[in-house]
Amino acid sequence: MISLDLKTATEIIGGTLVGDSNPGAVFNGVSIDSRTACAGELFFAIRGANNDGHRFVPDAFARNVAGVVVESSRAAEFTEFTQVVAVADTTQALKELARKYRVDVGAVYVGITGSTGKTTVKEMIHHLLETAQKRSYASPGNFNNLFGLPLALLRMDRSVDFGVFELGISTPGEMDQLAPILEPTVAVITNISATHLEFLGSVDKVREEKLKLLSFLRAGGAAVAPADDRALMNAARDYGVSLVTFSGVIYSDADVKPSWAAIDNSNGQPTFEYDGRKICLKLFGMHQVENAMCALASCRALKVDVDIESLATFRMDRAGWRGEIERVSDMTLVLDYYNAGPASMRAGLETFLALELPQGAHKIAVLGDMLELGESTQREHEKIGEALARHEIGKKKKDSAMTALLTVGEHAVHISSAFDRERDSGETTLVTHCANSAEAGRALLKIVRPGDAVYFKASRGIKLEETVTILKGGAFKLN
Repeated sequence: MISLDLKTATEIIGGTLVGDSNPGAVFNGVSIDSRTACAGELFFAIRGANNDGHRFVPDAFARNVAGVVVESSRAAEFTEFTQVVAVADTTQALKELARKYRVDVGAVYVGITGSTGKTTVKEMIHHLLETAQKRSYASPGNFNNLFGLPLALLRMDRSVDFGVFELGISTPGEMDQLAPILEPTVAVITNISATHLEFLGSVDKVREEKLKLLSFLRAGGAAVAPADDRALMNAARDYGVSLVTFSGVIYSDADVKPSWAAIDNSNGQPTFEYDGRKICLKLFGMHQVENAMCALASCRALKVDVDIESLATFRMDRAGWRGEIERVSDMTLVLDYYNAGPASMRAGLETFLALELPQGAHKIAVLGDMLELGESTQREHEKIGEALARHEIGKKKKDSAMTALLTVGEHAVHISSAFDRERDSGETTLVTHCANSAEAGRALLKIVRPGDAVYFKASRGIKLEETVTILKGGAFKLN
């Protein structure tokens, strides 16, 4: 992580040392949250929409931080403290410190954006580089916004050769602020689909905003993009950068693609063949093959020879709730609720409904709101319900029908109502709508039985982990 004296940091961020502050004081790491600030860190007082970090400067000093960065207009409030740096804008100062540290470390950087799969692809690239004996760093969790990306960069060790980061955007112009902080050597676009429509308005606008990352590639860099998205490919070529393409489809014309792929319907885990090697991923869903191809294409763009077979040992240990499978009281729980959009919900349901269960076991889907879809919210939820009712999802398997469909939240009610409206008259699936995750947990306990499989999918704001906690807490009663 970053370690600097206060004088040097002050010069980098264009600040001024206040009062009797010691310019030689050294800090190790940075923080923007006084609740988790550690002794010796530099605390940035960020003024946000809901909280003003300046209110928590005394709390930060109580935790023995090495210094604080405040806005010049507020500096007079903190004359009782030493080790105070005043700047015009603390958010901009944080970004500038991260940018300079990124340059000083001098690693090769990968920037990943896209509608879905960013974290999985990031972790796969990190895993492949590590198994190739490269010193690699990957941003923790989903540190991918205007605050998360700088914090992730400043946590990076100076000794790394490769840094792999996510860039998550949801509003117009956000990529123009994020990408200059990183300036990647390889820019990765995982896919484009209906996400963040509340702020971006349309899938075309999503594509346009994500593609801006290519404008900030370092000289000689390369872009990685999905070959089967023609609109994206055409737009990417307009940037005039070197392209490495990928696909999860065997008949694609992509640079990186599997020669064969199949799903194990006993556990939902895919197996694929690439470069003569057959690899079984310990992940849920056929869409994970495309994520693996994206990661391998990224390593090709980096010109690093990696151990392809090491993907067989890859696990999402650092980022949970993305298709994890848990066995509880002889039940199979598929925990896929870190986030959700129409494309990822369809992909997860497709694999779930293809699972082959023991005789007498049932499939139950717990689907919550997909957030930030704007004016398309109702229709996108209805389309999921319609597709389920018409067996357009899971249609290839005779035993794909659900025993029960539970929907959770303000918008997911449109999934259940559309399912009810479109299903055949003889369809017996139990449909229940719940206002919140706690109510869903109680409803689930009434219908689930040992041997059943339950699929959980929703945006993070719905907190389906509360549903799972209630289910686990009452699971012993089901035996």
